[in-house]
Amino acid sequence: MTAATLLAREGCDVTVLEQHQVPGGLMHTFQRAFRQLPTGVHNVGCLDPGEILWRYLTYLDVFRRIRLRRMPDDCVVDLQFPQLSFRMPGNRDAYRQRLVEMFPDEQPAIDAFLDEMRDCGSHFPLYNCRYGRDDAMPRSLMISVNQRLEQLRVSPQLHAVLTGHSLLWGVESAHCPLYIHHLVTDTLLRGACRIGDDGPSLGDAFAGALQDAGGSLRCNHEVTEITCEDRHVRGVTANGEFFPADVVVFTGHPRALPALCTPGAFRQSYRTRLADLQDTLGSFGAAVQWDCPECPASEHDVFLHEDLDTDRPYLQRLFNTDQQPRCIYLSGHPHPKTQGHTVTMLTPMYAEEVQQWAGLKRARRGDEYEQRKADVAARMIRSLERRWPQTAGKLKILAAFTPLTLEHYTRSPRGSAYGVKRTSGSLLASHVGPVTRVQGLLLAGQNIVLSGVIGAVISGVQAAQIAVGDAPLVEKIAEKTGIHARD
Repeated sequence: MTAATLLAREGCDVTVLEQHQVPGGLMHTFQRAFRQLPTGVHNVGCLDPGEILWRYLTYLDVFRRIRLRRMPDDCVVDLQFPQLSFRMPGNRDAYRQRLVEMFPDEQPAIDAFLDEMRDCGSHFPLYNCRYGRDDAMPRSLMISVNQRLEQLRVSPQLHAVLTGHSLLWGVESAHCPLYIHHLVTDTLLRGACRIGDDGPSLGDAFAGALQDAGGSLRCNHEVTEITCEDRHVRGVTANGEFFPADVVVFTGHPRALPALCTPGAFRQSYRTRLADLQDTLGSFGAAVQWDCPECPASEHDVFLHEDLDTDRPYLQRLFNTDQQPRCIYLSGHPHPKTQGHTVTMLTPMYAEEVQQWAGLKRARRGDEYEQRKADVAARMIRSLERRWPQTAGKLKILAAFTPLTLEHYTRSPRGSAYGVKRTSGSLLASHVGPVTRVQGLLLAGQNIVLSGVIGAVISGVQAAQIAVGDAPLVEKIAEKTGIHARD
């Protein structure tokens, strides 16, 4: 919808085809027990005036349509470990200061790590509202997070504090490229907000902006074919209707692209490379009615870890065992009509754990599937009650979901929460560019640049800029938002 809205504003005739009954993918919300619950967007960073997402959403006319709850500068993420906790402030300088206060003997390592983080974004022009090819990334940013922290000889405690929020990008620190860690963490330090409970979802805000720009939106329209002739895109078919088009921006998973396109559109080597793409893991999640006046995740996110090894949650298996989750992510919202809260709980889960139910409609997965969901959710509740005994008997599960749920609603293969998995050992193999050999067929979405809202938006800007050619679209965005490119 980013690409579509930008193109509509440039005078193009634009239609968005969405397979689900509501637009926005993980940006929309759902209701249980008269409570509005976020599907996938629990916080969004870089929303302070002048920051990159603020600039793009302002130009798109999305920003004014949403109601934000600014996360407190004192804490945007609370990392909780046995006998150790760290409250990450929402400001670069305060983040450094708090780290140094907790680990004074490790100040040189902290400074080196945060200096790299500060400079990382300069290699990505669209992260700074400038158009152009990404700069050659230093090899030092392509190694894994763990490799860099080993070079800096940090303590296990500092290592845990620096990597304890890695579930936000879905790749364990042993394999996560350093630049991904730096970019995602940096967004939290530049205006992290929650979308207000009493306003439209982010998906609805994008839909409104698209339609006001003159674009059209068709829900319940799953694309079944992309027609390509003589290496040019000609249009798409959805619900048996053909939509002619000179430009098609595909935002689904790249692995699904060859099967949709006219046979022969791509070389076998490209098809093989897309087929071999690896995915980030999925999530088990539950929405919780939190009937306590105080909630530790009301104003900021909480990561509740079982130990200092922040990669261990990526090894857990929950559906066919009685394991306790190694890490639980919590994001809460005050309920407007009670003294309680609504909290989303998430923990990593691989699609293999629910593979026997794959392909079945939700109503046909049976009692065993539902019982196992209930068992995992109950174990998560027990972890919370151990940490906060005052919640015993006051936490009620409203809904629970597995990677199958995510796959059903978003068509993300195997319920991958963060799309294509980029690792320090597979950066070239996992890279999928926005341009294909079929003229007019462009790619966008969180699989192209970076995961999450900011990655999806930047990729949409990139696709729109390519589609309009020489027109200085990004420069126009920079000018209209009235603030020069960030340092």
